[in-house]
Amino acid sequence: MPKLPKRSSGPKSVTLPPVSAVDVHETYRAQAAAALARDEFVVCEVACRKGLSLGADARLETMLGVAAIRLGRLAEGLACLGRAMGLASGDTALWADAALRKARLHLSLGQVNEAIALFRQLVDRAPSEPDHHRFLGVALRRAGQFSEAEDYLRAAYAMAPQNLEAIVDLAWFLEETGKQQEALALALAGIEALGVDPRFVRLRAVLERRQGRHRELIVWLKSELEKNREEVSLWREMAHTVAVLDGAKSVPLYREVVARLPNDFEAILDLANRLQRTRGPEEARNIEECYQLAQRALATGQNPRSKTKELHEIMTRVADYDGVAALGSFDNLCSDWAQRGQVAALHSMMGQVRSPEERLHLMACHRVCGDQMQSLADLAPLPARPAITGRARVRIGFMSSDLRNHPVCYFVAPLIENLDRSRFEIFCYSWSAEAADPIQQRVQAKVDTFRHVPVISNRDAAALIAGDDLDMLFELGGSTHMNKLDVMAWRPAPRQASWLGYPHSAGLSRIDRLLVDPYTRPAYTNLMLEKPFQLQRSWVCMTRPGFGELPDIEPTSAEERNGYVTFGTMNNPYKYTPELIRTWAAIMRDVPGSRFLFVRPEGGAPSFRRNLSRLFESEGVAADRIAFVPVRGDHLRHYNQIDIALDTFPHTGGTTTCETLFMGVPVVTLAGLSFFERLSYSNLVNAGLPELVAYSRESYIAIARRLAADYQWRKRFRTAARSQIADNPLGRPDLFARDFEQAAVSWMDERA
Repeated sequence: MPKLPKRSSGPKSVTLPPVSAVDVHETYRAQAAAALARDEFVVCEVACRKGLSLGADARLETMLGVAAIRLGRLAEGLACLGRAMGLASGDTALWADAALRKARLHLSLGQVNEAIALFRQLVDRAPSEPDHHRFLGVALRRAGQFSEAEDYLRAAYAMAPQNLEAIVDLAWFLEETGKQQEALALALAGIEALGVDPRFVRLRAVLERRQGRHRELIVWLKSELEKNREEVSLWREMAHTVAVLDGAKSVPLYREVVARLPNDFEAILDLANRLQRTRGPEEARNIEECYQLAQRALATGQNPRSKTKELHEIMTRVADYDGVAALGSFDNLCSDWAQRGQVAALHSMMGQVRSPEERLHLMACHRVCGDQMQSLADLAPLPARPAITGRARVRIGFMSSDLRNHPVCYFVAPLIENLDRSRFEIFCYSWSAEAADPIQQRVQAKVDTFRHVPVISNRDAAALIAGDDLDMLFELGGSTHMNKLDVMAWRPAPRQASWLGYPHSAGLSRIDRLLVDPYTRPAYTNLMLEKPFQLQRSWVCMTRPGFGELPDIEPTSAEERNGYVTFGTMNNPYKYTPELIRTWAAIMRDVPGSRFLFVRPEGGAPSFRRNLSRLFESEGVAADRIAFVPVRGDHLRHYNQIDIALDTFPHTGGTTTCETLFMGVPVVTLAGLSFFERLSYSNLVNAGLPELVAYSRESYIAIARRLAADYQWRKRFRTAARSQIADNPLGRPDLFARDFEQAAVSWMDERA
């Protein structure tokens, strides 16, 4: 993290002009104001403190507050502004200046209720000021009070129809609440009246992209760039737009933005974020560059709060745990992301929970996001539909943009292919921007209706589903890429459930059930928001990992070929923690000569290798015992280099655990309290391997140590792994389909 400028110890290092004895406050006010105008915040602070040493003054307190904020001392800034408000209580203009600054700081810190209270006072004391109405509307929106927020935003626009901020804030709100056409009209009118301002460029670009008008938008951006190639906002939005169509092609555009704004925090992180999402042969190099860019962004000294999600992803991905800790506490990060509606950011925090309180806090933050989605949906509800009765078959819908060559489909396809079609009618909904691949075509051929609509608003998607008169709808993607969790907020089906794509309660009260089994079901009822849609045996079934050729299990083990035991993992680094690495190191200390193999694309990034090797070395495991295979996609064959897979915790593997077992490698897991801590527990029990499940860190270490010593057990498992899976519930799609049907019929017998 960058170091904030040091606080001045006093006026000794700053020489101020002589002070007139006539009006001492006025002179210091002028000095402080001039320093602020030059961004000389230490000089401003010195002038303010000199003036205040001679008596209280509202203007000096206000400017001191501004200087303290700009120097990173936010609590002190709030205190100064509060004192200024008290001193200026009889002067509306002075009071309003301090109050507005204080309220805006509260809002930027996520202290929404405090901000709303101050903005309400501002509206009461100066009701003709449009900015007071506008900021109150923005704060109310942050609090999820959408109806009242709209009233204040429209009032601000009515007072100042040529005010750029009033136009932009209202248009963003209209877009968010499903009034995209009105929002776009407002943006276009603003551009016509006020010109191509960067805020209008961003507004128009986002609106056009969300309506699927990417190519039309590119044409407009190109035409504007021909007129003004120096307008960076045009380059930025061109990069964002091209990224949707082809991520790799957008990288040079993001580089162009950084070249024009070399010290801009957001520009640097936009490039970093795109690099870390770009696949291909240069992935490891991209990961390393994105980490270096994150360090560069932090070194600018700008507030990272607006981009903590991206920074957290980058730091976690290369195991920079000091960098992760510097971004903020677990509770503060989760709360901030929830207030911003960034539910996708919460996914990475499952691997970071350490206490019952943090598990409950994570649950509460999901609920905040879910309530926001539902409040937005309530502003434009779907028309009521009559109940459907007397149908011969139950209509079940599966909503996912991953019904293609994707791990989600590994588990869905066996169910679809084995459901009793005389009793169930199947509908599928995909919003994927990618063209249908052979696997999607295979699924389409097996269902009654498959709707693939790449460009559609959340409300229109909900209306599309509602028109099919489903009996129950399962969303399979949560907040992951190209999925539309928000659709569930409109309740397009009378019974709604989550399954598969997100191992946690999504947060919407309108999702009635969460598909679980006796093992994934959380240990306590307060760790799940929904009622259980519980299957008798397993929550998933897999007949084989992937849809291509499955690599052979080599006849000899890695230990036989190498002369030592190799532990390993292929789990995503967002599931790693320092405590986990220390546990793995403890196991290696107990198994002399053992090695650990990371099979991940990050393995080609020097920072990832360096950070993990240092952690192992700090626990007494030499760096030369840690190996890396940087690969994506073609990873299954590398299981032949691993003798024992060590699962991550608290966020355990899911698909990865199933793949590992299919390749004849035993997995040691630690079962915890929450859903995401019990995925491998279910997989192992349902593969006939309950002895590999630990319930404490100590037993996790003991099981791994015992397996390392028991070569004969591992040899037998390698030989029998695939047949053993096929004989147990994890590999029995017929049993899984019957269990699913039974749970669905039981739900139909209840009141929706």
